[in-house]
Amino acid sequence: MGEALRVPQESSPPSWAGTALRPVPRPWGVRRAADDLVELVEVGKEFVSAAGGTIRALDGITLSVGAGSLCLVRGPSGSGKTTLLQLIAALKRPTRGRIRIDGCELTRLSEDRLAPLRRRAVGFVFQSPLLIPGASALANVMLPALPDPSWNGDLKPRARALLALVGLADREREPVERLSGGERQRVGIARALLQDPRILLADEPTAHLDPEGSKEILDLLDEQRRGGRAVIVASHDPLLRESPRFDRVFDLRAGRVAAEERRR
Repeated sequence: MGEALRVPQESSPPSWAGTALRPVPRPWGVRRAADDLVELVEVGKEFVSAAGGTIRALDGITLSVGAGSLCLVRGPSGSGKTTLLQLIAALKRPTRGRIRIDGCELTRLSEDRLAPLRRRAVGFVFQSPLLIPGASALANVMLPALPDPSWNGDLKPRARALLALVGLADREREPVERLSGGERQRVGIARALLQDPRILLADEPTAHLDPEGSKEILDLLDEQRRGGRAVIVASHDPLLRESPRFDRVFDLRAGRVAAEERRR
């Protein structure tokens, strides 16, 4: 399926040197070098119901995830899996607690400072890839970055390299509605990697796929872990739940971490 986008060691030249997959600048500035790319401390999230009551989606979540980790968040529907990923991705703000992503504490950032971090620190793979019908696979990978003038002429070569990475080099001009479900999800993964995030989140990425398609997606996510990213997957797919590839498994129940299993 191709090689992962690897984080180079200082003793050797970057594997992406001279290619379209060199690192993307991080405009928010990482304030410290840390093993833990994701840190949550006593994080809670509440919503107001239609009846005016309070819905507690997450309650006292404390966890950390380091570079090169592949973690699974599992639990029944309504346990808070999607809300947890949305908080890590800075798509929602917590009601209480602290969240640190790639060296920056999200809860202290204004919306103006949060926006570039949201775009570039975290890649998000949605349950349904949310692709634009009528547009090609290549255009769908590039679309999120088109408003950013800093790309100049680098955008298309990088998008093409990412489609090759996920095994779709020969499908880049194909309208996305002509792709299979597994191919569309791979386009979604390529799009999530466009900004070279150190953290990759995937929300039920195999929900609409057959076992073979699910295995292909798991292979891709595992490659990204081995390339140095922190990868967090939320799923109730039995194939993922039973996979030995995950370093850690978090069991969510009623918005809390009911159990944590460390496999490595």
